[in-house]
Amino acid sequence: MVFADQRSRWGMVGSILLVSSVAMPSLAEEESKRSYSLEEVVVTARKIEESSQEVPVAITAITKELQQSSIRDITDLNGFAPNVAIDENGSRSNGAVINIRGISPTRSDDNSFDAPIAVMIDGVYLGSLAGQILENFDLERVEVLRGPQGTLFGKNTVGGVVNVIRSRPTDEAGARLKATFGQNKQQEFRAVVNTGFLIEDKLSAKLFMTTMRDDGYMDNITTGTRIPQKNYNNYGVTFQATPNDRFEARLTLEKYVDDSELNAYQTNYNFAPGIVAAPVDARETPLSLGSTNCALYPFSCRTSEDRPSTAEHDTLNAASLDTTAITLNASFELTDNLTLRSVTASRDMDEYRIYDF
Repeated sequence: MVFADQRSRWGMVGSILLVSSVAMPSLAEEESKRSYSLEEVVVTARKIEESSQEVPVAITAITKELQQSSIRDITDLNGFAPNVAIDENGSRSNGAVINIRGISPTRSDDNSFDAPIAVMIDGVYLGSLAGQILENFDLERVEVLRGPQGTLFGKNTVGGVVNVIRSRPTDEAGARLKATFGQNKQQEFRAVVNTGFLIEDKLSAKLFMTTMRDDGYMDNITTGTRIPQKNYNNYGVTFQATPNDRFEARLTLEKYVDDSELNAYQTNYNFAPGIVAAPVDARETPLSLGSTNCALYPFSCRTSEDRPSTAEHDTLNAASLDTTAITLNASFELTDNLTLRSVTASRDMDEYRIYDF
């Protein structure tokens, strides 16, 4: 009897659904159009293209979020990946301080100390913290890998890897442009121009550029200027060759010139005694007793932890980061299940900075 009752109930429901489908076919069609599915995210965390859900690694792949205008560079990705903090080091030109699962650089102001977290762009390791704050406009995907990654990415990956992949040249001609204007004479221009096929189905190219200028947000009453002034330029070209269905090569030639001043004043430790609380960790710098400079020059003492509205140092904290980069990514499908990949790169970086704190 119970089984019969269940069958009769299912039969009744089936009848109702059948009637409903006959009476309102447009509603059924509308529901079918509303079917939702999760879009597959393809990553290269293990040097091969595969779904992010099949990768046995703690990974966060950031793709569509990069289209948001609020994400200007990789420091704006804080909050998208758990246990990850990406901050800027004001004493280096576009310098990064990245913390993953509590692991961060021992020193961020000295190239003698390698960071335990690697930043890669198009498969190339960036060997200096300077220049690691990458602009977002031309990025296709950012993969944040948490935990040791030495097997596939080599040294300096104890904490993890930030793997950045830029967009490829497209088959069709087109352009993306962005201009930003703001306070302190802020002027920013970004552009990506795709040429389409230069040789039909064989060769395409992409041009990209970013320039940023502003006059600074703080008055230096000693020099009579505003600080820190920004002057950043990045431009380059990418060629993509596909002579046949099995071989692909991408050659990127680019130049970074960053002559922006440093934000050195934000690390002014000339506190008067008693302003800063005693550290709770013995490894922290004790500032509660005040600084030696403050004792020698009382007029320079900071009497609050709040950032002052003006600066008084007698230098411009000048800096320059000049980088010339060449990157060649190539892949050849030997068989349907075997692909040979190559990453060849050259990066020539010249960094200068004067750091008055």
